[in-house]
Amino acid sequence: MESIERDQTQRLFGWYDEIHESSLVRRVPYEMRWRLLFAAELELMIEAAGLTVTATEGDHRGSMYETTSPKIFMIAGKPDATPR
Repeated sequence: MESIERDQTQRLFGWYDEIHESSLVRRVPYEMRWRLLFAAELELMIEAAGLTVTATEGDHRGSMYETTSPKIFMIAGKPDATPR
């Protein structure tokens, strides 16, 4: 794993294989940069966009979000929208 850069991003790289109908396998390299977000930071971004967070969940099935959850889903809408 690469170290985190000054801009708080991390470089990821690897490859994936494409298997064509002719059974030809093509290995395709990729590289990307990503940045982790914490729940409070994501909520601030959502609010800065003029939205209100109505729910925070730990997965796409609506499980309760906990600090140990591997994912975070924030449901947001316009402030006058009815929360779900």
